[in-house]
Formats: sequence, C-alpha cells, structure tokens
Amino acid sequence: MNFNQYRLKLESYLDRMGLADATKYDYLRLFNKLEKAHKSKHFISPNQEFSEVYANTLLSLLELSGYTKHSLRRTSQILSSIRAVFDNCSYEEFFMLIRHTKLPSVDIEILETLTDFRKTLSDKRLEDETIQSNVRAVLLFLDEAKVKNLKDLTNLSAQSVVKVIVSIMTSRAPSFFKKLGAVRAYLQWLYQHKFISQDLSKCTYLRTPKTQPLIRLFPPEALNKLISNLDDSSDELIQLKAIIHLALFTGLRGVDLARLKVTDLDWKGRTISVEQSKTKVSITLPLTDATAIPLAKYLLEVRPEHAKTYVFCNISTGLKLSRRDISNLFRKYRDRILGQTFKGYGIHALRRTLGSCLFQEECDTHLIREILGHSDMSSLDRYMQADDNHLQLCNLELVGEILRGELMDG
Repeated sequence: MNFNQYRLKLESYLDRMGLADATKYDYLRLFNKLEKAHKSKHFISPNQEFSEVYANTLLSLLELSGYTKHSLRRTSQILSSIRAVFDNCSYEEFFMLIRHTKLPSVDIEILETLTDFRKTLSDKRLEDETIQSNVRAVLLFLDEAKVKNLKDLTNLSAQSVVKVIVSIMTSRAPSFFKKLGAVRAYLQWLYQHKFISQDLSKCTYLRTPKTQPLIRLFPPEALNKLISNLDDSSDELIQLKAIIHLALFTGLRGVDLARLKVTDLDWKGRTISVEQSKTKVSITLPLTDATAIPLAKYLLEVRPEHAKTYVFCNISTGLKLSRRDISNLFRKYRDRILGQTFKGYGIHALRRTLGSCLFQEECDTHLIREILGHSDMSSLDRYMQADDNHLQLCNLELVGEILRGELMDG
C-alpha cells in the first residue's frame, strides 16, 4: 500500500471514532510529516524502522524544547497509532491505541548536537526553563537557516548567520534579539567541537538602537475586573486568586511563584522568604491580608493533600505547576474576563503594575528594589518612565495593602 491508501485508512478510522475535527487535524498533520520524512529518504511506502527513528527524534526534540509531559505523551500516542495503521492494524486495535507541535526538520545528527549542547547549559546550572528557552531559540535559528544536517552546518558563513538573525527579528520574532546569546553559545560550541571550521559566534554581536519600550501595566478598570471576578465558585478560581494576589502584592515573578515552597511561608512572622531565580537575590516580603487570606484558603481547601514540597500544584494530580502552567492559567482567565484587548499582558504585568504604583506613592527607591528583588538600581528606570494615566492605578486600595505591610514598618 502507498501513503495515499494509508491516509484514507487513517481517515476512515478517525471518522468512525467520531473524533473532533481539531483532533483529526493533529493526526493527519503528523501523518503528513511522517510521509514527508519518508519521501525525503526515498521511501515510497512506510518503513517501520524509519518510522520508529523519526518518532523518537520528534519526541526528543519536543522534550528539548520544553513541552509538557502531557503533550509528549499525547504526541507519542498519536505516532504509535499512525505506525499501527502502517502495520495494517484493525479498527479495534487502532481504537485501543487512541489518545502536537511543529517539528524542525533536522536529522538525528543535529539533534545529537542539541542534546550535547543542552548538557553544557545544564552544567552551568541554568534553570530548566531557561535552558528550554535557549534550545527553542537555537531551533528557530536552524529552521530559518534551513539547516537540516551536518553538511548544512558546514555551509554556514558569517554573512548567512547575520542574514538569518536579521530575517528572524524583522519577520518572525522581533524579540529574538534577547535570545542571541543562546545562538552565540551554540555556534561557539559547534566551533569548539569542530562541527564548523570558523567561530561564527562573533557574527551574532549585532547592534540595535537602544529603545526603552513602554512597560505594560493594567489600567484600573481592567485590574478591578480581574480581581473582582476572582470568587470562590470553583477550586480553579480559588487557586488563581492566590496566584494573582501573590503576583500583585509581592511582585514575585512567575518562575518564583512556581518555585515557591510551603517552607518559604512563615505564618507566625507573616512573611515570605525566597531566593529569586533570575537574580539569585534572597528577599523577605510581608504576608499581608491581601495575600494571606486567599493563600490560606487555597492551601487549606484546594491544594491536594498528597502534594508535597511546592505551594502551587495541579489540583488533580498534586504535581508542581511550572512557570508555563501558571502563565497559561492566568492568560486563560485574563482572556475570559477582559477579552483580547490585553492579549500581550502576562502575569509579569502584575509585577510591573506594583513597581509603578510604588513609585507613584513616592516610596524610597531602595525599598522598591528590595520588594522587587532587583540586583541594581538601573532596573527601576522603566517604572519611572510609565505614563501618568497608568500610574493612576496607585489609588487602588489593593496597592495600599503593600504600603501598609510590615516591610514598610522597617
């Protein structure tokens, strides 16, 4: 049988199961990728050995790129069911196997360089999410450069590297400039390990005009909507209320919310003590009523009893929530309450809102730095440049809780 015949068979099985169009799309998209990969190796019909290699390569790439265990498991199941169709399985067998993402078209050799490069990042004791972000940046670079194998790597030149970076920043990802360090480190690693003959990392030192973007702050009406709709009608909202209040009233970053441990909370002293992931600065913040009440309700009524070290866990499984999980929870809630108007405003916007409000209240800059955990004073300049309309936020009673907190008493 050829690929068209297998595709028809897969489609008939999916239709027979009554799966949603979006689910069928996932299956057919992976089928098309498998077919394309086979044909690139001159297979005119499915080859089980190659299919297995391709599936393992895909799953390894997804794991390197930081995809969740759930996504990896689902992709693995889809690939297994497609390979079962290639093996002429029955509908019943396919049914038993049932239950996504763009695959950079690179060979196993390139994957191996990425795996080894990732190990060097781990040796530098970088956070897992930072490592995953760096690997994704490298994959984007390789995709834009059309690097699919080791031969393509050797064809890279200084001119082509610069051209690729400029192309990415102008058409695909303007913020890619922030990730050039990852590409630079990868190119340097390739040179050190003799995959390329010249050190192309030097080509990544591009200069761009230094502009200070206007920081995104929630205007009063939007912030009031976000807060007022956090009722106790569901476990998810109770958890989200604790997360949002902590982000707004303590200024903790998303990664630090994800890493927050039960032992970081001093209920007797009414403080939270954490070492910030980004700056490695240890800070102690007041646990005011605005944070303590929703946090206590979540811990006592919602957090699974079998959850262990970390404060914020999956309500069903008790597993630790990642920074991405927390960001996704906030974005989903934000879109439901505010629509698409504030699409670019992530949970970090709550931290920025706090910083700007503290400036508007004319708090001492050293105190603000202590609250936000910045390692140097220049990091505060952005908050001082926020426009007056946004700074009217500081009239909210919510921010008053921070200003009346124990940290202010010192």
